[in-house]
Amino acid sequence: MNPNIEQYLMIVRWLLSVGGPLGAYLVSRGIPADQVTVLQGSVIAILGAAPPLVTLVWGLFAHTEAKAVAVVDAIAKDPTSPVKAVIMSPTAAGNAVVLSLPGNTTVTAGSAAAVKAAQA
Repeated sequence: MNPNIEQYLMIVRWLLSVGGPLGAYLVSRGIPADQVTVLQGSVIAILGAAPPLVTLVWGLFAHTEAKAVAVVDAIAKDPTSPVKAVIMSPTAAGNAVVLSLPGNTTVTAGSAAAVKAAQA
């Protein structure tokens, strides 16, 4: 198996979400609650909440339709891949995605490039 960039990014997101349980670590080390100051408690709460929030925001930007099309477009550029092209609808949004990606693997439906891609 050859991992792609999306799989590596998924691993990084997972590691960020796993890194948050600092409060549980302190409890397991035997630090009683009366020895934790308000400032320390606030830092623990922020550090515990930060990784899931980072992954949430990251996910909102990483999982857009344009990003998904770009991923499939990258797969289509691989000559060993069975995916040969991404065909977008002939709308303003579809044309914008086609124009945003370099090369000729993402094309507009009904175009000569789409017909050629379908025959490949």
